[in-house]
Amino acid sequence: MWLEKGWAKVAPLLTPLGYLYGRLMLLRRKAYQKGLFASYRPRAFVVSVGNLSLGGEGKTPLVLWLANLLREKGFRAAILTRGYRGKLRGPVVASRGEGPLFAPEEIGDEAYLLAAKSRSPVMVARDRVQGAFW
Repeated sequence: MWLEKGWAKVAPLLTPLGYLYGRLMLLRRKAYQKGLFASYRPRAFVVSVGNLSLGGEGKTPLVLWLANLLREKGFRAAILTRGYRGKLRGPVVASRGEGPLFAPEEIGDEAYLLAAKSRSPVMVARDRVQGAFW
């Protein structure tokens, strides 16, 4: 495994960067706690599906499954997405739970798929806080 061998050589160099990153995140958290950075608490329960990796991780199918499961259990679920590669910057209602209201070029492929396959409303907003106000 060439990748594992390559990482073994690079790992010692990344340790100081990991320490520095940890310290920066600690400072960031303290700044939020002291009110130096603004934060927003939506009035709804939020489940965030995502991580640091890019596409192909199965996040979209998980969101579809989770939104439909929550609706089946009697919860009112809505989906908020960034609308990657869509022309509309939002916030815009991409679906009211009855199919997409815009073309994929306007809201992005992922938002279009979520709107087409989900029975939940879908909101597209590059700024998630603005989208959460909907």
